Amino acid sequence: MIIDFRYHIASLVAIFIALGLGILIGSTLVGQDFMENVANEQRALIERLEEDYLSLRQETKNLKLELNEKNSQLAFYQNFMLENRIHFIRDKLQGRNFAIVQIGQNEYTPEVIKILEEAGAGIITANFFSQEAIRIENVNLFVEEIGKFILKGEQGELVGFLTENQFMETMGTHDQPLDGIIFLDSVEEREQELFSELKISIIKFLEKNLPVYIVHTGKSKNSLLAELNNFPGVFSIENFDNIYGQIALVLQLMDSGQFTDKEVTN
Repeated sequence: MIIDFRYHIASLVAIFIALGLGILIGSTLVGQDFMENVANEQRALIERLEEDYLSLRQETKNLKLELNEKNSQLAFYQNFMLENRIHFIRDKLQGRNFAIVQIGQNEYTPEVIKILEEAGAGIITANFFSQEAIRIENVNLFVEEIGKFILKGEQGELVGFLTENQFMETMGTHDQPLDGIIFLDSVEEREQELFSELKISIIKFLEKNLPVYIVHTGKSKNSLLAELNNFPGVFSIENFDNIYGQIALVLQLMDSGQFTDKEVTN
C-alpha cells in the first residue's frame, strides 16, 4: 500500500485555508455563539483528519518494514539453496546424456552446462547458432539437415557451410545415444521473435525423436510456449535465472511433466 503524502499534505493545507476563510466570512454574518460551534466542529474534523493521516503513515511504515523482512527471508533461503545446490542435484542425472542447442545470445548456457555436470549428466554435443545461421530461404532443408546433425551427427553440406563461415559452432561428439535435447533461445528481446517459425519447426522435428526441454529465464518472453504446448515431447523450464528454476531443470530432466519455480518451492 503506497500513500502519496504530498497529496494528503496539500489536502490538509487546502482544508485549513477553507476553514479560515469560512470563519472570517461567517463571523461577519452570524452571531458569535454560532461561529464558536462551527469552529469546534471544524477543529474536531481537523483532528480526525490528522489522526487518519498519522494512522495511514504508520500503516505504510509497518508495511514497508514487513516487506523488507520478507525480502530478507527470501534472500536468505535463495542463498542457502544456491550454496547447497550441489546436494540437491548431485548424481540425479547419472547415466543420462543430453545435447544442447542454442540460437542467438544466451548468457546462461555456461550455467546450464555446469548444472548438468553437477547432476552427473553427460553432454554429448553442444551446438551454437548465430542469428545469421538461420537466415536461409530453404527452411525445410535447414530443419532437416540441422535436425539430423543434432540427433545423429550426420553432417551435410549446409552444416559444413555454417561451420566454415562461423555461423555455427559445435562441441563434443555423437558417440553415445541421447536422452533429450535442451533448447536455449536468445535472451535478447529483439532476437526472440526473429525467425520464430523456423525455431518452432526445428523443435517439432527434434521432438519427434527425443524430448525437447526449452529453458527460459526471467528475460524470456516465452513466445515459443504457445505454439508448442500441445506437443507431448516438448517441456518448459521457467525462470532458470534463479535457484528454483535451476533445480526445476534437473527435476524436469529426471521425469516428464512441467515444473515451474512455484511448483518446486511447494
